[in-house]
Parts: sequence; structure tokens; C-alpha cells
Amino acid sequence: MAGIFFTYLYVRFGLLATVLMHFASNAILFALHKSQRVGLVDLSILAYSGFIAVVSYQLMTKPVGDVLVWFNLEPQFSLPGFGIM
Repeated sequence: MAGIFFTYLYVRFGLLATVLMHFASNAILFALHKSQRVGLVDLSILAYSGFIAVVSYQLMTKPVGDVLVWFNLEPQFSLPGFGIM
């Protein structure tokens, strides 16, 4: 059911809204499951999730063509002094 909802959200509002809703739904589910005190592991998971959210947002603002260079087998650019021998 969640997949159908997220698909509708993506088609209607775009990727950013879908990612934010997925993040919010996970936060609610984890908060409901919480039955202990907050510890170091919980804070590290929170910090990691925040880092991933920031990186994901930064990648979403870039055109897809900028990221495709990472997956190309032939180099598209070269640095001075470095080359294929």
C-alpha cells in the first residue's frame, strides 16, 4: 500500500515530496516503536539520517547528466599530469 501511495505522490508532486514523505513516515514508525531511553546509538542513527537527507537534497538539485559521468567507463575529463598509459 505504501508503494502505491508513494508512486501517486511522485507522479503528482515530484521526487522531493516523495522523499520527504518517506522520511516522515519512517520517523513516525520509529518513534512509535521507541520504548527505551535515547542512547549513543540512537543519536548516531539520527546524525547519519540527517547527513543522508542533506546529501540526497544536494544531489536532487543537480541535473542527472552531472551524475552520469561517474558511471561512464570512458573518462570524460582529465587532470593535468594524469592520463591513461
